[in-house]
Amino acid sequence: MVNLLSNKEEFLRVQGFLNNKKSKKRYDWNIGSMKLMPTELYANKEITVGGGKVALLKGSSVRLTGTTNFDGNKLEDGRIAVIDGVAIHIAIGDKNKPSHSVDFTKNVLPPAFNYANLTLKQNDEVLIKLPITSILNGAEGFDGNYRDLGAYSLILDKHAVELEIEFPDDVTPPTLDAGKSIHVSTIFRGFETYIKR
Repeated sequence: MVNLLSNKEEFLRVQGFLNNKKSKKRYDWNIGSMKLMPTELYANKEITVGGGKVALLKGSSVRLTGTTNFDGNKLEDGRIAVIDGVAIHIAIGDKNKPSHSVDFTKNVLPPAFNYANLTLKQNDEVLIKLPITSILNGAEGFDGNYRDLGAYSLILDKHAVELEIEFPDDVTPPTLDAGKSIHVSTIFRGFETYIKR
């Protein structure tokens, strides 16, 4: 049985969170013209594992269904997101194959990821920074995919975000068969705003 009341409460909590942020930070938002909708922001990418940071989004990233629903490395004007959960999937797939066509259901975790962090930043503020193993081990819910953040993270519109995996400097890249590479899918669950018509 679906609990409609809890869904409504979550919606109201997010709406209250946005009103509070507007008041405290004096954001120039017209809350009355915003429609709040459930969302999953995502970025899928083939990566090369090595020491240091690997960007999953860039300003040159193209908003393309199956690749990312960010507009480059931003959310467009009027699209504000409130995130309450994060998921990550890692797979070995064909090199140069679109990541959205890779099978993430097996969710492999090469040892190189054991002490790697997933970081989401905006305006020099860390919004999310969690070990990848913590995200995978803490996944909850009916689908077992999302790690609950326990608090809301706000992603503003029109401001660049940095989405990265940070590996230890001396990490050993996984040994892969010829023609294979690592693909990563990151998903951020929550609500986002759309302009009402």
